Amino acid sequence: MKRIVFLIGCLLFSQMMNAQEKEDAGNRDSSTRIYAGFGMGLDYGGVGINAIYSLKNHTGFFVGGGFNFVSTAWSAGIKVALTPFDSNGVVIPYIIGMYGYNAVIKQATGGSIFSKLEEKTFYGASFGAGIDIGSRKNKNWYLSISVIAPIRSGEFRDKLEYYKKQGYKFNPENPYPVLLSVGYHVRF
Repeated sequence: MKRIVFLIGCLLFSQMMNAQEKEDAGNRDSSTRIYAGFGMGLDYGGVGINAIYSLKNHTGFFVGGGFNFVSTAWSAGIKVALTPFDSNGVVIPYIIGMYGYNAVIKQATGGSIFSKLEEKTFYGASFGAGIDIGSRKNKNWYLSISVIAPIRSGEFRDKLEYYKKQGYKFNPENPYPVLLSVGYHVRF
C-alpha cells in the first residue's frame, strides 16, 4: 500500500513539474517584444507613428511622434493589458496612461481680417482605455482602438478663453472631453 501511495505521489509530482515546465516555456515565448505602427490620435502625436516595448505579458511602454496639423508632437506612456498580450483571445482590452500632446490651438476666423492666432501645441497627462484586435493565427500584427481623456492644462484653457473674448470662433466651440485613437501595429 505504501508503494502505491508513493507511486501515485511521484506521478502527481511529475505532472506538476511537467505543467510548470510548459508554463515557463510559454513565458519565454511571451517575453519582451517590440511593436511599431502608424495611426492617428494623441498616442501617435496626431498623425504619426508609435512604438511599444512590451514586458512579459501585461505591460508595455510606448513613445509616439507625429504631426498634429500645427506642429510636430510627441507622447510617451504605459499600456497595461487586462489579459496577457499572448492570450488566445482576438480582442485584448487595455488601459493607457501617458504624458504628451493633448491639445492644440490653430488659426481661427474672427476678429479683424488681419488677425492671426498664435498656433500652439499643449502638453499634459491623458488617460484612456481601448482594445487591441488581432488574429489567433498570426500574433505579429494588431489593430488598436482607444478612447483617451486628456487632462488639459490651465495655460490651454486660459488661452482658449482669451481668444474667445477677442471674438475668435472655434470649431468645435469647446474641445472634446474624450478623443479617439486608431492605429495598426506589427511585431519586430
